[in-house]
Amino acid sequence: MDWETLFEPQIIKRGWDYYQQGLVRNFRNRDGQITATVLGSKRYQVTLAVDGERLLAGSCTCPYAAEDRYCKHMAAVLFMADDVDAGKPDETTVANLLKRATNQQVRDFLAQMMQVDPGLVTRFAQQLDRDTHKPGMDLSDYQHQLDQIMQKYTDGTYFVDYPQGDALTTAIGDFLAQTVRRLLAAEQMKLAVEVVNQVALNVAKLEFDDGLEDETMWLVDACAHAWRQVLKPADYRVKEFALDWFLANALRLGVVETDALTVMFDTFLEPDFLQKKAAWTAHQLAIVPQIRERQERQRQRNRWVKLHLLTMQQLELPPAEIERFCVGYLSTKQARLAYVALRLDQQDYATAVRQLILGQQAAPSWDKADFSDQLRQLYRQLAQTATPELQRSLFVLSYGLGDLDFYQVLKRQCAPEQWLQWRQYLLAGLPQNTDQLPLLAVDQAYPDLLAGVLARPGLQAVQDYQRLLLPQFAPQLVEKYVRELHQAAQSAKSRTQYHQLVAWLTDLVKLPGGRLVANRVVRDWRQRYRRRSAMMAELNVYF
Repeated sequence: MDWETLFEPQIIKRGWDYYQQGLVRNFRNRDGQITATVLGSKRYQVTLAVDGERLLAGSCTCPYAAEDRYCKHMAAVLFMADDVDAGKPDETTVANLLKRATNQQVRDFLAQMMQVDPGLVTRFAQQLDRDTHKPGMDLSDYQHQLDQIMQKYTDGTYFVDYPQGDALTTAIGDFLAQTVRRLLAAEQMKLAVEVVNQVALNVAKLEFDDGLEDETMWLVDACAHAWRQVLKPADYRVKEFALDWFLANALRLGVVETDALTVMFDTFLEPDFLQKKAAWTAHQLAIVPQIRERQERQRQRNRWVKLHLLTMQQLELPPAEIERFCVGYLSTKQARLAYVALRLDQQDYATAVRQLILGQQAAPSWDKADFSDQLRQLYRQLAQTATPELQRSLFVLSYGLGDLDFYQVLKRQCAPEQWLQWRQYLLAGLPQNTDQLPLLAVDQAYPDLLAGVLARPGLQAVQDYQRLLLPQFAPQLVEKYVRELHQAAQSAKSRTQYHQLVAWLTDLVKLPGGRLVANRVVRDWRQRYRRRSAMMAELNVYF
């Protein structure tokens, strides 16, 4: 195939290295779809769509490909595909070999190969039965064939042990691909949908031995691919039947469930079908509060908010209606981001900034980037286009919510010689008694920062900013520690307070010159507070 021009040169080189190292496993090429597993820092699943000599699309579970880029794992699989194609004998060579061989030689060779590769047994049997499909065959006939596969490879238990994993995967994949192809050729669309549904239900019942994760995912991908294949040319009546089946069965498909929902919400886009999906997702959301386990309840809320919101958008409902829904579910990432988008459409920048900051603060670590990336992009836009009044009000808002990024963006946009004047204008908008120490840190105004830290009661400000101040002002910080320690010791009465004093002393020890000073403080306390037995006991633990 002519595919290399689609990849960056360094990606092609890394893909070639992966292929040469034998890191491509479970390679399959069927019906215009290539699938494989590539071993790297993790196992990555690669799926490629091809049409003759052309690469149409590719996907990989690696982070690089998540941004719609062709990755080294795809390149490694394509190198294998090229070699496999190059190794195929041409039809003339095959014909000449068969012409020279006797029937007995062909039979002996075929029997030998079936012993080496058990998957050939199923494929040969299906080849012999390729004319099995006759008018009058119904779903029960195909279910019988599927039952035979399950009986042969799992003894009817639906448990797949490791040695049988590849053979079972091949058998089900061949059955699914060949049956769907025949039924589509015969224009029996409804029966084709029913067969794929039955395969998915059977795959959902399978329990795979350890180490068969790739086989599991390959069967899930095969079901999703087959659904798309039969639903694309289906008429309204068949699609309606298929959607009703998904609505009734999607949530009991086990490992196939996520892919089934993806197919369901990508495929049925006619208005009547969208209304059905909207009613279904609304019902699923309504029963989420009944889930007892908190994490599962949150997971299901996130899922159904995302799908219901998608359906509302596909229905092109009025923005006000979508916004009301989003406001009710701002605790979910999807609803909050959609609400932000609606507010930006209305140029309500203050609400958009507020929700992005709150979302960033509330999100788990793996979701924070979804908010912070959009917030940075919005800040850059507003720093260039917003009026000074709007910029100041947004700065006050963001700073009040504990976010310094907009201040930093504004500073980068401003010429150095103008920044002091512009900074005064920004600070004038802050409420009185606002803590400005974080801004002094951003501006690297360290003398002013030191003055603010020293004037602040307690040691919290020292500990917050000592990393910035220590290179220039270690003696002043050590002196601040001593003053606060002596003041706190005078009023300390409880074991908890004594423990806190010792904790501050150990922090003081870590500062330049702090150990000598801490020892002097301890000696002084041993004399001054010798009657406080609990305090002496705490000191004796560490000093």
